[in-house]
Amino acid sequence: MASQKSLVNSAVEITLDGRAILLRFRSFALIEYRKRLKRDLMGDIAALVPKCERLQKMRLGDLVSEDADAGPVDSGLGEILERMCEIVWIAALDQQPEITLGEVQRLISLSDLPSLTTQVLAAFVPTLPPVKPGAVKRAPGGENPMTAPASPSNGFSSDGASSELDAA
Repeated sequence: MASQKSLVNSAVEITLDGRAILLRFRSFALIEYRKRLKRDLMGDIAALVPKCERLQKMRLGDLVSEDADAGPVDSGLGEILERMCEIVWIAALDQQPEITLGEVQRLISLSDLPSLTTQVLAAFVPTLPPVKPGAVKRAPGGENPMTAPASPSNGFSSDGASSELDAA
């Protein structure tokens, strides 16, 4: 018998700049992401999580090279924000088809990234099929970002704030 859990229950409401947005990752989101952006939503979410965690650990001094000829260090911030905006936008389209990518880009700020990472995972992970124990391959010593709970060990606390920054 199929699970009685509804995917509707896996939706997560977020508030960006005072605007309520419902994130929902049904097949619509995965298909539209592929059609509109020519990329894989699951792959982009999996790649985005460790990038957001790395960014949370960076300090302003990390962005300045000691070698004057080397130029500024690329933090990857532009790509991270671009992907997060695209992911939030595509997840919102299910219930808010009028929302545009440009609107989402104007609503998200750098300070939203830790909380958004947690909220995107909270909406996305429950939509994944169950995985048999031991079936997920990990890099040596690495966590699976798709199933790792938000915790101080992965750079985010349950409220979305960075535990690394809190400790500083």
